[in-house]
Amino acid sequence: MKTAHLLAATYPILAVLAFAPAVPVLSSVLCLTAVLAVGALWTRALIREPLTPVARLGLTVVAGLISLPLTALVLYVIGLRIEGRALAAGLAVLATALGAYAIAGKPVDPPADPPADPPADPPADPPADPAHPGHWVGPVEHGGTTKTPRLSTAAAIGVPVVLALLIGGTATVVYQRLPHPAEPGYTSLALAGWAAGIAGPVAIPRAGLEVPLEVSSAGEPEATADLLVRIGDRAAAPSRPVAVTAGTRALRVHVPAPADGCLHPIRISLGAASTVFYGRGPFPARLVTRRGPVPC
Repeated sequence: MKTAHLLAATYPILAVLAFAPAVPVLSSVLCLTAVLAVGALWTRALIREPLTPVARLGLTVVAGLISLPLTALVLYVIGLRIEGRALAAGLAVLATALGAYAIAGKPVDPPADPPADPPADPPADPPADPAHPGHWVGPVEHGGTTKTPRLSTAAAIGVPVVLALLIGGTATVVYQRLPHPAEPGYTSLALAGWAAGIAGPVAIPRAGLEVPLEVSSAGEPEATADLLVRIGDRAAAPSRPVAVTAGTRALRVHVPAPADGCLHPIRISLGAASTVFYGRGPFPARLVTRRGPVPC
């Protein structure tokens, strides 16, 4: 496959990864394909000599895997958020640079020389040393060179591994030495149990409801907060103090039935944290006013 064709196949894959919704199996396959394509571009840009298939595959895989943390590190250095679209855009820029370098560095075939009289006896190939098996690289008229396949394979696989360790180690050390501000503390209040599945107005019986709650807190000192239930804009009962400690704990709160059958927001608050749902009482859907009951 030509380098231009490889680039033309890489761009649509990166576009799908950047803008299409994630699909569990397909997205992983596309990501692996994009990584291998970028690794192949690394190989074409940096290696100008023949390689064994195993060496080329190893170099392609390792170089492609290096590209992901390298792109993320560059995004972090320039102050961009590390996310799917930014990574895909960074890989596209990297693929473009590698493809352009590979195409620009491709040797151009020289013009054909005029036909000459064939030599009487072509030079014989130099004898191979049985103790050091090798393959012939280069044209015969330039003497050629002998390459050892094992050494070429080890270099092609070992050099990217060393680079990956250096890049990954440097990124880890730099990240650990950067200042890490403490996470802000929080206290949250949420409906739990059956109340967590509320999806519409709740019919509150005359005796009221026992609503289960879940309180979560982290990064804040232990304190005491007021638990208050409001029906509409009125407090349903006096507030009661509740100890807020680190971790998650369960609470239950009694919500009395509204005085009418109209729909009201039921707000439950614990200090600054709160949650809300809507409910109506078991009475006719009328509001009691000074002029008498009127429809809600």
